[in-house]
Amino acid sequence: MKLLDKILNKTKISGNRRKVVKNVYWAVMGKVVNIVCGLLVGVMVARYLGPEQFGLMNYVISYVMLFSVFAKFGMENIAIRELARNHDQKDSILGTAFLIRVVFALITVLLILGTLWKFESDTKTTVLVMVYSVSLILTSLDVIRQYFTSIVMNEYVVKTEISRTLIGSLIKGILLFSHCSLIWFIVASTLEFALIGGGFVFAYRKLVGPLSAWKFDVSVARMLIRESFPMLLSGTALLIYQKVDAIMI
Repeated sequence: MKLLDKILNKTKISGNRRKVVKNVYWAVMGKVVNIVCGLLVGVMVARYLGPEQFGLMNYVISYVMLFSVFAKFGMENIAIRELARNHDQKDSILGTAFLIRVVFALITVLLILGTLWKFESDTKTTVLVMVYSVSLILTSLDVIRQYFTSIVMNEYVVKTEISRTLIGSLIKGILLFSHCSLIWFIVASTLEFALIGGGFVFAYRKLVGPLSAWKFDVSVARMLIRESFPMLLSGTALLIYQKVDAIMI
């Protein structure tokens, strides 16, 4: 980071351009770490679990991901836009978006349970899917990520994601050497969402303030739901296109 600052000082880049360059730098760093760790750990996990168990793991993740669009309700970009436009109302926007996300996540978990009860006869698969579906609730804290994105401060988001990736990779490495069963890898994958959510909370409390200042606003809720609905429809179509093949296989 000191090297980047020196380069920026020499090139005399300042203001918003400096922020953009730093954001791009951290975004690239985050992608590199995620890709390298994901590739190395993914290969090791695939070789350890074998085709059948690794295929089941991907089925579980894909099954939950198919429903994740309902939990998120297409609200990410809308929340970022509103936070950028109305920074003075951030507590209302964040509090309302968070509560909406939690409610829709809980409804989605119940929807997943209902579809499993109707179509899935394998108890083991049902348990694995329900364990991983907890991640939908944990991702409600992504509203903090959207706040940092709206004020062009992705550095703290990426640092949290890098920490999550490294800790998650370490945990999976320990599971590999301990010869653990598939359910522990599902638990570890779910735990990663708790780690990143905790990191977001820590960064927000340190840099901005307590989450207790968040508040729910009915008018903001109506606006967010109304504006997000078209994004929900397009997101649903895109996610089905991307993930349905894994479910069919």
